[in-house]
Amino acid sequence: MLTYNQLISEIKQLPPAERLSLLEVITHSLREDVIGKPRRKAQSGEKLLGIAKPAGEIPDDEKIKEILVNGLLEKYLNNESAS
Repeated sequence: MLTYNQLISEIKQLPPAERLSLLEVITHSLREDVIGKPRRKAQSGEKLLGIAKPAGEIPDDEKIKEILVNGLLEKYLNNESAS
């Protein structure tokens, strides 16, 4: 096994392209150690999953119709009494 000084001496004898390649390998290795392995970026659609999920149960069609009818009745009945 090479000592640190022997390794440095060997590296200095490498052609510039190989030293640059070695630098890239070392930089990549350090980045993984310091920052951690790169995580897969979530796609836009994956980020939005669950954003519109209601807090309670999802109403069925009949319940939705009832809510709409009640809203319209309230709107127009209150509007007539205000006139």
